[in-house]
Amino acid sequence: SSSPSLPMSLPTPVYDISGFGEVYEPAEDTFLLLDALEDEKEFLFKLDPCVCVEVGCGSGLPLVFLANLLGMNEISEFSNKLSHDDNDSADPSSSDGSDAKLVTKKHRRFLGIDINRQAVEATKKTFSLNDNIECEGLEGDCFTPLLEMGVKADVVLFNAPYVITPDDEVGGKGMMAAWAGGENGRVVIDRLLKQLVSALAPGGCMYMVGIKENIKEGQEDNLYDFTPEFVVENIKQRRAGPERLVVLKYTFKDTSS
Repeated sequence: SSSPSLPMSLPTPVYDISGFGEVYEPAEDTFLLLDALEDEKEFLFKLDPCVCVEVGCGSGLPLVFLANLLGMNEISEFSNKLSHDDNDSADPSSSDGSDAKLVTKKHRRFLGIDINRQAVEATKKTFSLNDNIECEGLEGDCFTPLLEMGVKADVVLFNAPYVITPDDEVGGKGMMAAWAGGENGRVVIDRLLKQLVSALAPGGCMYMVGIKENIKEGQEDNLYDFTPEFVVENIKQRRAGPERLVVLKYTFKDTSS
């Protein structure tokens, strides 16, 4: 079947973090992730995820954008079905109204995780400003709250704290947690990647924003080889000032062969 025709560009969700002084303001890295998700929409529609998680959720903008993207697909499926039924049905009055359930057919869970309590609250606020999708907020480090719940994610979004800093700047619970990445910007990234195999559902994927330096190309612990269970693809790049931003996509290796 042909894929649904969607508007070229989904609008940026509404957000207001003015009451949250310790929450990262959406910036070039955030918008690169939104653009990457839009590029990936056909893949995401096919995946049809049930559990969507943003780690280090900050404002929650990418997670709401993902919710809106998935919601648009459901609406277009619904309208396609309606027009199809109109053509086929000799007696339109025979419809029992159950088609309307298609739009909300998926009970998706959206979970925002952040070590910074303000970010958890900001994400819930961003969801409340954008229709009525429910978001669960979890305070904690990396995937730990998810693993403690015994829940696996179908899609993970992670705008990593990728900035190269002294290691002792890593591990705070305020604004600095959003960007301080320690040596090579890899301290938090590596911690999260070690949990990924346990946190991701079969067939699931993760989109991670970092900078070129985090990859450590040619070195033994380069990001393409660091997680042997996963295929890692660099799907989008953009220069923002001195930073060379990248979006890496993680999917499980096909072990069936």
